[in-house]
Amino acid sequence: MLGPVVSGAGGVVPGEVWCEVPEGLTGRLVERGRELGLTLNTLVQGAWGVVLGRLLGREDVVFGATVAVRPVELAGAESLVGLCINTVPVRVRAVAGVSVSGLLSGLQETQSRLSEHQFAGLPEIQAAAGAGARFDTVVIFENYPVAPGAASGALGDSGVTVRGSGGRDATHYTLALTVIPGERLQVRWGYRPDVFDRDAVEVIAARFVRVLEAIAADPGCLVGRIDVLTGEERERLETWSGGASGDSVAGHGLLPGLFEGWVRRDGDAVAVVCEGCEVSYGEVNERANRLARVLVGLGVGPESRVGLVVSRSVEMVVALLAVVKAGGVYVPIDPRYPANRIAFMLDDAQPEVVLATSQTADRVPTGGGLRLLVLDAEHTRQLLTQASGTDLTDVDRVSPVDARHPAYVIYTSGSTGAPKGVVVSRAAVEGFWVRWGSGCRWGWGSVVGGDDGLVRYCGVGGVFAVGVWGGGGGGVGCRSGGPGGVVGAGQAVGGVGDAGYADAVAGRCFPGPGDAAGCSGAGWW
Repeated sequence: MLGPVVSGAGGVVPGEVWCEVPEGLTGRLVERGRELGLTLNTLVQGAWGVVLGRLLGREDVVFGATVAVRPVELAGAESLVGLCINTVPVRVRAVAGVSVSGLLSGLQETQSRLSEHQFAGLPEIQAAAGAGARFDTVVIFENYPVAPGAASGALGDSGVTVRGSGGRDATHYTLALTVIPGERLQVRWGYRPDVFDRDAVEVIAARFVRVLEAIAADPGCLVGRIDVLTGEERERLETWSGGASGDSVAGHGLLPGLFEGWVRRDGDAVAVVCEGCEVSYGEVNERANRLARVLVGLGVGPESRVGLVVSRSVEMVVALLAVVKAGGVYVPIDPRYPANRIAFMLDDAQPEVVLATSQTADRVPTGGGLRLLVLDAEHTRQLLTQASGTDLTDVDRVSPVDARHPAYVIYTSGSTGAPKGVVVSRAAVEGFWVRWGSGCRWGWGSVVGGDDGLVRYCGVGGVFAVGVWGGGGGGVGCRSGGPGGVVGAGQAVGGVGDAGYADAVAGRCFPGPGDAAGCSGAGWW
C-alpha cells in the first residue's frame, strides 16, 4: 500500500498531473520491446513496479491493472453492450540482482499464463489470495482504437457535430496511471488529493520516466542499479554527504588509514576500555596488524569473508580491525544467538575463516568445512608472536584493496523471518565516518582531548561502528551487558564527549539531554 488507509473514504474527484514521454524515448521503448519480444504495456507495468518498490522499500509489490474482458467461454460475449473491464492484481518482484530484461520477461510470461483468468472478479481474487492481493495504485493502458478526430468534429454523414468532449474520473485508488500510447506516450496521473499533493505526484512521475529511460538504455542492467532520484534529489544528497564518494574516500587512505592516522598522532591514548582493562591505540593497532598478517597467510583478502563469533571485548575490536587491514570482509555474529541462527548465517556467508575465543568456540557448528581460528589458543598465540606488528600495505596483502570492496556483511532479521545479509562497501563506511565527523565536535582528523571519550551501544551484529568511530581518536567503551552497561563503560573511559545509540536504546539510557553519566554536554542530534 503506497498511501495510508483512508477509513470510510469513498470516491473523490482526483487531482491530475499529465506527463508526456519524449518522442525519442517512446521510440526507443517500442524498439526495445520488439527486440525482447515484449509489449509496451509490459514495459510500463515493469517500470511502475520498480518505482513502487523503491517508494515502499520492497522488492515484491502488487498493484492493479485494468483489463478488457470478453471471455470466449461466455455465449454472446461479442454482442454485450458495455466496457466489460476488470481490475486484477499484478505482482512484480523487482529484485535488485535481477536484470531489467529478466524482470520484464518474467512479468509478461506470468501475465500471459493468467490471462484466461482475468474475468474473475477482484473480490473473488482477494478472498482467495488474502491480504497480499491488496493494492492502492492501478495502471490503465488504453490500447483500444480511437478514430482520429472522434472526440470532436463531424461524425461522418450523420449531420451531428461534436464540439468537444471530456470527462472526470472518481477513484478510490491512491494513485492511478493512465497510459495512452502514440508517437509520444501520454501518462495521466490521477491521485487522491486527500493523500498526495501535486508536487509529490510530479516527483513520482519524474521517477517513472527515469526508469523508462533506464529500460530503453540498457535492459541488461540490474534492477538495483536503476537510479530513480531526480536531479534535485541527487544534488541534495551530494550536499548532505559532503560529496563523499568512492574516489574521495579513497583519498583518505581507506579504512585502516583512519585508525593508523590516530596511532601516529597519539598512540598512547586510550582506544578501548573493557571490564577494567585499558588498551591504547598503539597496542590495538599492533595486535590487529599481527592478526591481519595471520589472516593473509590463511588466504584472506578482498572479497574474503571472515566470521566473527566473538563477544563484545577488546578481542572483538582487534579482530574486526585485523580483518579490515587484511582486506577482508568481516561478518559479525553474536555468540548469544540461537544455534540455528548462527548455523544459518555461517552457511549463508560461507566465510573463509571463523574467528572465536575459547569461550565462544563451542557456538561454531562443527563440520561443513569451516576453518576455525581460536584467538586465545596456544597455536594461535605462537602464530601471532611470529607475525610482524607493523602496518600492512597492498604489498603484504593477497591483492590490492579498493574503496569499492566490501567492508562487512551485516545480517538483518529479514522480511521473511530468515536472516538476510547486507553487504556494505568500504567507501560507504568511510563516507559515513567523514559525514559523521563533520557533524559532531571532532571534525575530520581533529584531536580529541583526554575527556572526550566515545560511547557506542551496539550488539556484536553492529560492531562495525566501534572500529570506525574509534578512528576519530576517542576511547571506545565495551561492556558485555546491555545498554546500561555501556553507560558504565562511558564512565570508565573517563568522560564522554559523544555517544551513539540506536533510537530504541537511547530512550532507555538517556531520558533527556545531559542525563547520561559522564556526558556533561550531551545533546540530541
